[in-house]
Amino acid sequence: MESNNLTITDIWSLTNLDSLAMLESFNLCLSLFSLLVVLLRGNHARLTIFTSNH
Repeated sequence: MESNNLTITDIWSLTNLDSLAMLESFNLCLSLFSLLVVLLRGNHARLTIFTSNH
């Protein structure tokens, strides 16, 4: 039983580490995506100003 509990604890710690890594990568992707959206919005605003001038 002790070895079984130890294995479950090891698995839980490993999955916990994996979820933390996934959370970090998700936050990174989210920040990159928001940056991309801001850039696209800026380009879109510039395009509309450019077309309205013409």
